[in-house]
Amino acid sequence: MTAITWTVDIDWDNDGAMEAGEHEGSLLQGLKVMRGRFNYVRPGGEGFERQEPGTATITLNNADGRFDPYNASGPLYGYLKPGRRVEVKATIGASTYWLFHGWVDDIVPTGAVTDRKVRIVCKDGWRWLRDRKPVKQVQTNILTSAAIGYILDQADWPAAMGRSLDTNCERLPYWWTENVDAHEGIHDLVESELGRVFVAANGNLVFVNRQADYNGSSAFSLTNVDLFDASVPRPWEVLRNIIKTTSHAVRALTGVEIWRLTDIPLIPLGSSLALYANFTSYDGLPLAATAITTPVAWTPPVKGTTPAAYDYRANTAEDESGTDCTPAISLAVTRYPTRQAMFVGDAQLQHRIIVHLAGHQKS
Repeated sequence: MTAITWTVDIDWDNDGAMEAGEHEGSLLQGLKVMRGRFNYVRPGGEGFERQEPGTATITLNNADGRFDPYNASGPLYGYLKPGRRVEVKATIGASTYWLFHGWVDDIVPTGAVTDRKVRIVCKDGWRWLRDRKPVKQVQTNILTSAAIGYILDQADWPAAMGRSLDTNCERLPYWWTENVDAHEGIHDLVESELGRVFVAANGNLVFVNRQADYNGSSAFSLTNVDLFDASVPRPWEVLRNIIKTTSHAVRALTGVEIWRLTDIPLIPLGSSLALYANFTSYDGLPLAATAITTPVAWTPPVKGTTPAAYDYRANTAEDESGTDCTPAISLAVTRYPTRQAMFVGDAQLQHRIIVHLAGHQKS
């Protein structure tokens, strides 16, 4: 029988490299890896089941207290922390196979005094993506793979984990992301494509389009001689007689007002005001905008001409009968897909300000 060599590397000093003193394979006593999903469709038929963060539970010999975070004389004292990158591989003959690539989530010393062990619980890239909420402005005519790439970039997906994104996929007329974590955003994209996504054993985020997925050949075949004590699902567990889909119609409009400040706030002398404009359609539904008109300040009209259109003005009196202060204020704008943040500042006078925005919208 060919011997198996186990590799368990943990970047304890968090410098991005697996160095001498960080190879723990010789201390390995147990390994349990769980990745992927149990069902393609959720029980009850309520949509697709999504990939959950994969877990590797690594049991190591801790006889010398190496993995005891309170052991001040231990070689890893001060380095035993969650968030350290982990690589687990198995070498059989001349071939090496990835088993897991992720990060330490928990370190749990176990066992009796005479048989001390440590259980290191690790999570894969789905945990990283679930902990981050990327924001990306509205994109038009974008490939599903490019949108996934945007999410990975905005989530600071580590280069060490890698990515493999199938570019032979659908184009989305409009796409943006906001208020959802990267894990959910990627699954939303892949489900709209009817493709497949997973974090591979080597850590890669892999996206496969629906054609390649359903027309691909199997990696290997199993026969009854290969199976032992196999459990075959009952028909009512896997058969679905009714399929429901949800369609979201998209229509682009231009030159439509999508937000207006309904009150007249007071800005104290030398302070600023933060305003958050949540874009809505004429019937109050939230929407995203591909372009926003830059707010235009009020200017005094020239006698005998039509007053120029404006978006905001400032005055010391609420009814605008006082001193005009519009030139004394500044307006800084930060764009998001479905809202806009505006910071209005006054360095000279105490005044009230009237603000409204108009721009291009998508609904």
